[in-house]
Amino acid sequence: MAMLFPILLLVLFILIAALLFPSGLWGNAINLVNVVTAALLATNFWEPVAGWIKGVMPSAVYIVDIFVLWLLFALFAFGLRFATDAVSKYKLRFPKPVEMGGSVLFAAWTSWVVICFGTMTLHTAPLAREFMSGGFQPEQPSFFGFSPDRLWLGFVQTESEGAFARGGDHIFDPNGEFMPKYAERRAQFEHGSGLFAADPNAKPAGRQ
Repeated sequence: MAMLFPILLLVLFILIAALLFPSGLWGNAINLVNVVTAALLATNFWEPVAGWIKGVMPSAVYIVDIFVLWLLFALFAFGLRFATDAVSKYKLRFPKPVEMGGSVLFAAWTSWVVICFGTMTLHTAPLAREFMSGGFQPEQPSFFGFSPDRLWLGFVQTESEGAFARGGDHIFDPNGEFMPKYAERRAQFEHGSGLFAADPNAKPAGRQ
């Protein structure tokens, strides 16, 4: 049963890529840029937004993080899509073999970014410390050893020192505490804290 989680991720990866493929090489190249940027912005700004909501509704601490992450991602993705559609009204034409190959490449790449971002957000979800019959374990590489969640965390950390820096010396998860801290929080939730309960370790891993 532990194989169910990676199999579901694989199905999701193929499904997203298949849905994106008809957009063609040019469309999917733009999709890739939009999705990467939206996911980076969402990861970059989720903590201050979630922190503000937790201050207003401390009892919702277990559901705020994943809700804010996906809400920001959706808002940024739709905003970027609207902007790029307005700027790029005409698709560039390519020879058919290039068009087909490029469309497959960029659709798969975009799908992979969604998987990376999505598996990262699962760490913040109100779920058991280990779920999907042990398929999701914070100490173990996921998705057949590719570890998309770890790849995304590393990528965001690198970008937080460069183009996506929030200012000052703030670096995303500089000590690699994101996974163990959220694993501990899921364990508390699993052992009876309840969905709407104050988090005794409310400080999230992330920027320090």
